[in-house]
Amino acid sequence: MATIYKSSDSGAPVLNGTAGSMIDVLTAVLVDGYGTQAAAGWTKPFESAGGDVAVFQSSATNGLGFYYRIDEAAPADGRYAHIDGYESMTDVDTGTGHFNQVHASGVQKAHQDGNTDPLCWACVADDRGCWFVNYNRYGATETPTPGDDDQLCAQLFYVGDFMSAYIVDNYSACVAACRTSSIAHDNLLYVNSPPATYGNDAIQAARTYLGGENEGDTRMYLISTAGTRGYSGTGPYSWHLDASKLDAGYDLWQMPYLKDRNHSNIRGWLPGLRVPIAYPLGVQAHDIHNGGLVVQLRCGSQNWFGLLIDAQDFRVKPDWAH
Repeated sequence: MATIYKSSDSGAPVLNGTAGSMIDVLTAVLVDGYGTQAAAGWTKPFESAGGDVAVFQSSATNGLGFYYRIDEAAPADGRYAHIDGYESMTDVDTGTGHFNQVHASGVQKAHQDGNTDPLCWACVADDRGCWFVNYNRYGATETPTPGDDDQLCAQLFYVGDFMSAYIVDNYSACVAACRTSSIAHDNLLYVNSPPATYGNDAIQAARTYLGGENEGDTRMYLISTAGTRGYSGTGPYSWHLDASKLDAGYDLWQMPYLKDRNHSNIRGWLPGLRVPIAYPLGVQAHDIHNGGLVVQLRCGSQNWFGLLIDAQDFRVKPDWAH
């Protein structure tokens, strides 16, 4: 089970365009806790003197204990942050077993307009992994303008261990993040037509399950046999999700699986990630339903995609995989 953290929580830290603000949020969520929220159970072994570069380590007791470097100093545009994964690190700038292919512009962590106003954010995390979501178009409020899909669009990334389909997989960790500087139009879960393929080369494992380090082999995709249901736009698909059916416990979700780029086998699953298998209407982005966080992404110039990050069954594999 994971914990949902939100910017509306009492004592929650502020996310904005100031260098170091994302690190402050992640420190509070993963390491220190805040208000009545306990920390997820990570450590922060290294940090720069200015606080704009930091390294977070996931649990080495319950998981792989790999390192994730967040750099808010290097991007020229204060809206972005770089994310890098390492198998081992000795200081804030030095590590081995590097893995990430995030776009040079990094992931967006500040307001779309480039100002330093506070932003609405959420995290779903346990001691081995963390989803980070921010809504960079409507500021700190969780009540966007009704009907304004642009305001509802999120940016998100995941760092940490994923659930491997293999009994032995010593490299089942990844950086999964947006790889484009076109902030509004692409995201981690870029959609191609059915069977839907998500990823846009945006997910990179530490290594293949056999230990291979070639970049092309370590990239991964998300695959869903549900096709593009959940898609929104001028066609029949919609990201909106029916609150009454969610609350009634209807199984409207599918767990997309991870596939190594150059291998046909299923590699595993990103913790908590669910995509809709139907297109009912009703749930607002950033809502919490049945113990999960509903997120809306923009995937292309006219289309939106909804997903759920399930905190209750965060590391539960499909029944057939046990």
